[in-house]
Amino acid sequence: MAETGLDAYRFSISWSRLIPDGRGRVNPKGLEYYNNLINELINRGIKPHVTLMHLDTPQALEEEYGGFINARIIEDFTAYDNVCFREFGDRVLNWTTINEANVFVLGGYDNGVSPPGRCSNPFGLYCTKGDSTTEPYLAAHNILLAHASAVSLYKEKYQTTFPNIPWALEGLLEYFKDVYNNPPIYIYENGQVTEHRTTVYDLSRVEYLQTHIGGVLDAVRNGSNTKGYFVWSFVDLFEVLYGYKYSFGLYYVDFHDPKRTTYAKLSQRWYSAFLNGKNVTVNDEGNQPRKRSTILGTTLDSDDRLSSY
Repeated sequence: MAETGLDAYRFSISWSRLIPDGRGRVNPKGLEYYNNLINELINRGIKPHVTLMHLDTPQALEEEYGGFINARIIEDFTAYDNVCFREFGDRVLNWTTINEANVFVLGGYDNGVSPPGRCSNPFGLYCTKGDSTTEPYLAAHNILLAHASAVSLYKEKYQTTFPNIPWALEGLLEYFKDVYNNPPIYIYENGQVTEHRTTVYDLSRVEYLQTHIGGVLDAVRNGSNTKGYFVWSFVDLFEVLYGYKYSFGLYYVDFHDPKRTTYAKLSQRWYSAFLNGKNVTVNDEGNQPRKRSTILGTTLDSDDRLSSY
């Protein structure tokens, strides 16, 4: 993929590989597989786009209550989504709930040509179970409700309360320029908060820093007297109100290690390359210095009139 030049890859997670019984116990081998896949994609400069289900309703749930023709699937699908958002959401920023829902309904419950292969004559081929006059409508209804439940879960529990809106920072700097006679400004704290996890593949922080620094540089180009920018924070640290629960740092700190060993995150590599005027990719390992810094579609010029710390 990297040799081909892909900068994004869409793949599906197998519900049964992650949760073999459809609910309850999470398979650690499945979890390891997808963590390795996601981490390697990011390490190669490829952004993961994840689809949560692609025709493969767990067989255990098909046998127990009929899968998507039963409203019980909504709760189980949402619980599965919760596992995915919790385990992979710090690195996966783009999610699709159900792949080609219309094809899933028609193929699975009307003509029976795709899983779970339910249909009735004369609508389907080789029909042994199902009812093509009712089940497509039941499945479509429950798919829509399952999708809505997953979206609601993500927005309420996993989507940050403070969205990434870099234009707000740029607008504030423009406001100070226009209203307060353009005073010199140093931005002393700007960064993204996430749960403190063991992963160093903090792609969301890379996007945050890139877009916010880009907004600051746009303001500078438009005449803002912004003199400097300090990222918050250099390393993961102790927060007065929350202790070690949250992470801000460019470096991961292992707080369980008495030596407090630190590890560079993806964001540190991006920020270092940006400050050194290099062409930035998420797997940058010594690119030749250049005057532009790009990642995820945005261009930043590192020689703009701005000091970064």
